[in-house]
Amino acid sequence: MLNITSEAIDWLTRVRPVWEAIAKQDKNLARQLRDSASSVVGNLGEGENRRGGHQRERFETAYGSAGEARVWLLAAAGLGYVSQETVAPLADWADKVRAVTWKMMH
Repeated sequence: MLNITSEAIDWLTRVRPVWEAIAKQDKNLARQLRDSASSVVGNLGEGENRRGGHQRERFETAYGSAGEARVWLLAAAGLGYVSQETVAPLADWADKVRAVTWKMMH
């Protein structure tokens, strides 16, 4: 397993309580966050086991999903569902996975 995939699984477990807190006020935003965060993990894992164009597609999807999850985290803080202090390290990690997947694709 790639180190970034292991980190993604850990990140997902840290994002879960956030989407659970958000769901009490906005089920749709919580679902969007859950789906995009889960997509990061799934696509990194699938990309590890692919080669060529299929691998790149999976890493591109992980890249996009990490960006989406980051935006949902920041939106939730902006809407007052969770604190900025709670989401900042999670959003920062999403930026990290985007940087790593970018390098993997180029």
